Amino acid sequence: MLFGCDLRLPCDVLFGLPPDTPSSSEEYIQNLQARFEVMLNFAREQVRLAMEKMKTRYDTRATEHRFNEGDKVWL
Repeated sequence: MLFGCDLRLPCDVLFGLPPDTPSSSEEYIQNLQARFEVMLNFAREQVRLAMEKMKTRYDTRATEHRFNEGDKVWL
């Protein structure tokens, strides 16, 4: 695989292309867009899961601070 495409080798010329090879550039672009959409959805799901995991870790260690009127605090 090179630049997202399978390499064409001399044996491909002898034996022909695999049956799943797109027959036109439009079909290739549609297949590529579908693959990118699947990858994008996968990446979004992984980011969402990582965010949930980080929130859970933070929430287990976070402590609530209670301030009373007149307490001195840094802003």
